[in-house]
Amino acid sequence: MTRSTLALAGCLVAGIGSTHWLCLNTSPSVPRGFYWKMAVPPQAQRGMLVVLPTPAAVQPWHTAWAPLLKPVAAIAG
Repeated sequence: MTRSTLALAGCLVAGIGSTHWLCLNTSPSVPRGFYWKMAVPPQAQRGMLVVLPTPAAVQPWHTAWAPLLKPVAAIAG
């Protein structure tokens, strides 16, 4: 592949990954890839994946533009 083709592919992936209905996961906490975003139900379930904004304390190690995708580990009760 040429450099321009790689640059175009990178821009396309970044553009798709920044939509409101699709999330690009780059962190190793869950398998890397694209995930569909859906509204969180009123009662979250253990193991459900949620999207979190990157906290300021983590931004030196994780980019601010890529939200964190994490599984729910505990619920109330």
